[in-house]
Amino acid sequence: MEQSPTSHLKLLALPLFQGITQQELHQLAAHARFHFQKLNSGITFIKEGEACKDLFFLLQGRVEITTSSANHSFMVKEWLETPSVIQPERLLGLSPWFPSTYTTQENSSILSIDKESILSFIEHSFIFRINFMNILSTRIQKMERQQWRPISDSLREKIIRFFEQHVYNIGGKKIFFIKMITLAKEMNVKRIKVSNVLNELQSEHLLKLERGRIIIPALEKLIQKAQI
Repeated sequence: MEQSPTSHLKLLALPLFQGITQQELHQLAAHARFHFQKLNSGITFIKEGEACKDLFFLLQGRVEITTSSANHSFMVKEWLETPSVIQPERLLGLSPWFPSTYTTQENSSILSIDKESILSFIEHSFIFRINFMNILSTRIQKMERQQWRPISDSLREKIIRFFEQHVYNIGGKKIFFIKMITLAKEMNVKRIKVSNVLNELQSEHLLKLERGRIIIPALEKLIQKAQI
């Protein structure tokens, strides 16, 4: 465990701590339990279904996020860059557990702060409280905006929306491990129709098809070019 002043100052670059002075940060840290870890590549530090008892921050490195559907018929991989806070909305509420597995993809620095300390920060720091509420509000607003968009009759747009609805972050590379027949069932159409649309998107260099998986180099570009 690392509790040096230098380590604490790394927090000022994180969204939850932006605007907090060094003096206030040291006051908060004096009564908090911080756990700094340096992890090698390939280490899983959060597993799907684990209770969210701590708030995790990626300070340095790169992390792979793996999320499976409820019936395990398909799976999605995406990646998290620094600096990032990992799913703060899971710390409280009716479902306080992680829906995804997090594994380091290179040597990484991870910070975890226990729930009691986070609640203390929210109570005693106005800036931290506002930052926390802003992050949660932004997440909720994005989800609501997505849910209330009109449903398209275009299978192309429906497939792209399926991709969008099953990731945590819109930006960056995504890999969907899903069979064509499974995606066809999700779309409620015949497999050949899904195959035609996916091959069309591949011809436009918006995704790449491999056996049992769909590689999307940049989901935000796929959404933008499809005018979703």
